Amino acid sequence: MKTLKYIALAAVSALMLASCDNTEEGAGDAVIGFATDAYSYKESAGLVRIPLTVEGEAKTWPVTFDIKAEISVSDEADIEKIIHFTQSDGLKYAGNPDAPAFVEFTVIDNFEINDNRTVKLTLENVKGAAVGTGSAVIEIVDNDNNPYDRLMGTWTLSATSLSDGSTTSFDVIITGGLTEDEAAANAEKTLVCCGYAGYWWSDSGEPVWYLDYNAEGGYLKLQTDKIMATEMNFGLSEYCNVKTWAYIPGASNLSADGDVYATWSSDCNTITFDPGYGMGGRVFGMDSGTEYGNWISIKDITMTRK
Repeated sequence: MKTLKYIALAAVSALMLASCDNTEEGAGDAVIGFATDAYSYKESAGLVRIPLTVEGEAKTWPVTFDIKAEISVSDEADIEKIIHFTQSDGLKYAGNPDAPAFVEFTVIDNFEINDNRTVKLTLENVKGAAVGTGSAVIEIVDNDNNPYDRLMGTWTLSATSLSDGSTTSFDVIITGGLTEDEAAANAEKTLVCCGYAGYWWSDSGEPVWYLDYNAEGGYLKLQTDKIMATEMNFGLSEYCNVKTWAYIPGASNLSADGDVYATWSSDCNTITFDPGYGMGGRVFGMDSGTEYGNWISIKDITMTRK
């Protein structure tokens, strides 16, 4: 049983180039298609944009098309439970390389263990170009049997301030890495935590701190003495870097080499650090290397999925 879904975009003159008056613009030998016939994404992939290639020149612009989506699974299957098409614009190519044609959707993470699923996308009702690679199979890889993947997402971190004993909370985004190369290098080994004490700069991902992932032992371990944030202005005589340091119960100060562990719940919706243990930032002058003190130290940390 195949379940179908069509998405289409009507040609809107306001979105076209000046050449949309159906006058001859090129050789009329344009070919549009997928760059490859197969793609694979984890359920945690989020927003996906698949580019389409256009070669040659159309006689008139824009080249427009529809997308047919098919899944070959049970009668109860719903494409919207696997991928959700998000674009209301873009099913066209108007001859501008800076505005390429693409297909955009969000992969749905259902937090349930299931087989990998596939969705077949097909170009249909193409106007203005011949069709090259006209279909592509999208494999959606289940990630719910793997805690490493399931621990990624947005969390609320709650803790106790070491400075005054008050309760604090802030959002943390856990990923595999800030770039594809970093994520590949970190796979099954390290989780990257973006955001600390309510601070987060999206262009750099800072403040950023790291958790070692141990699948066999079922625990996480805070990486210490790593750069959390750079070029911080604390009103001192120089800009500063901040490193992640550990807090060990009973210690009078943070430590560069203390061991701080955490475990995750069976449903991967809670991360709990060992009671009394914590973390904070240690401030160092960028030029002098001078230690200026601590920045926002916390203990008794619990993280809850948002």
